[in-house]
Parts: sequence; C-alpha cells; structure tokens
Amino acid sequence: MKKLKLSMKDLSSLPLLYKEKKYLIRISQLRQLFCYDKRINILVFDSLYQLANYVGSELPKWVIGTNFKNNVLILDYNIWKNRHTESFSQIVIHEMVHIIINEITRYRCPLWLNEGLAMFFANQINNESIIQKKNLASISLLDLSYNDPNFYQISAYIVLLLIKRHGLEKIISKINYKTNFLQDEIIGVDCVKQIAK
Repeated sequence: MKKLKLSMKDLSSLPLLYKEKKYLIRISQLRQLFCYDKRINILVFDSLYQLANYVGSELPKWVIGTNFKNNVLILDYNIWKNRHTESFSQIVIHEMVHIIINEITRYRCPLWLNEGLAMFFANQINNESIIQKKNLASISLLDLSYNDPNFYQISAYIVLLLIKRHGLEKIISKINYKTNFLQDEIIGVDCVKQIAK
C-alpha cells in the first residue's frame, strides 16, 4: 500500500483499511485495471464543515466522503458509522475510483458511468440499488445528475447492464483510451439506451 498516504492525524483510520483485506486487494485490482500508479492521499476530517472548508464549497449534509484532486476526503468513521451501512474502506475505494477516472479522462467521463463504476468497485450495489427497467425509458443520460433522487441506482444499474453485456475489461478499456463517450459503440448514449430497453 505504498501508494496510499495518511497524515499523522489520519493514522487512526489505518486499521479500518487493513481490517478489510478484500478491499486492499480491490485497490490493487483498481490500479492494475486502470494502469494507475500515482499516489492517492486519504485525509480524514472531524466535521462536514471542516471538509467543506477544505474543498472551498458547501456540501450536502449527507456527504461522508468526496475527492479533491488526488485526495480522498472522508469524515471520521466514528461520526457516521451508525448512520450508514457502508464501511470506511468502501467509501475510500468509491472516491479512489472517481480520482482515477477523472484523471484518466480529464473529467470527461459521463457522471452516470463514473458513479456507477465507483459503486461497482466499492461493492455498494445491492438489490435495493437496482432500479426497474421500466423507469429507464424516460431518462436522458445527458441530463442525469445528483439532483435526481434515483441517480445512484440508475448509474449502478446501467453499469451492471454494460458489464453483463460487454465485460468489465471492455468498459475499463473505453475509459483508459479516453473514448468519445457520447458516440461510442458500447458506452455511447444511444447504445446504452438500447441495452436499457
């Protein structure tokens, strides 16, 4: 784990990462799949106010983690462990995926694909996350955003459909090769709509 960096203040979180060995393996797999070897820092904050000050903008009250440049920013686990089902490691991996995809694609990856892959790699998709196909017919992928109450579920569902049809490696290769995401023959808007029917 030489590519993760924690400050002295954040070392109390280290056991949370090492306790879940499957997530350490997942981090290694992420790096291999995306051919990504740059350092990612993990910064732990004592409050949402402190985290918002760091990023320089207001954050919704539900945020427990986010990313900024090459930093995973996360609230102290003791603040949110009783309100959320995700583990510390899941949030770290979720945000790492965003950092990696954002850097590789220079922030051009569609939001739904970025979020769906983050949920997939962090193992945050469960039966409750899956949305019914009939709900996808009227959705515009280009307009899909965090303002949609089903954003995470829709993103996860579409990514699962893509992985089932084309395989994870094919989807990752589209990201690694900085595909034209709007017109791609696999993850382009029109193709995804066909899969979702």
